[in-house]
Amino acid sequence: MGKFKSSVLIIGIFIIIIAASLLTVLLLYITGGIAAAPIELVYKVENAEKTYDGTPLSAKDYALVSGELLKGHTAVAEFTGERTEAGTARCGLSVKVYDKNNFDVTNKYSVKTEEGILTVFPEQITVVLNDKEVVYNGGKILFDDYSVTEGKLVAGHKISGSAPAELVNAGDRLPEDLKPL
Repeated sequence: MGKFKSSVLIIGIFIIIIAASLLTVLLLYITGGIAAAPIELVYKVENAEKTYDGTPLSAKDYALVSGELLKGHTAVAEFTGERTEAGTARCGLSVKVYDKNNFDVTNKYSVKTEEGILTVFPEQITVVLNDKEVVYNGGKILFDDYSVTEGKLVAGHKISGSAPAELVNAGDRLPEDLKPL
């Protein structure tokens, strides 16, 4: 009988140790002391470009280049950054992850983004002076009649500035770079 009591005592202690260990792990998990490492997701924003038209340019495409969403999870992305004037700018991505019940579970992921580049090219235009004949009267002759022969001006834009050329005396000629075609 002594061996039986010893065996029961050893088995009982073993069960208590296992139960205490499981309870400890459960409590640490509930309180956040034990947590699974977040799943790493890496998104890359695709570059975008256009010719200046007066409207903002923003990125339109992105790709998941590393990592994978858990089954039933959906990523919702929103682009950050835009460029209207000619030049370049960086653009990013803000990502939220939702489960099938539409709860935000982004904290289960480590979301990283690789920025893209937005490029707006200047509109290339060619402006020429239109032919003009005038009778000499001793006054200044202003050449401000022009045509845009290549490219286009954006709606609401116009060419302005100082007079492109003026002649005063009979026989004066326009500089070579301002001669009408």
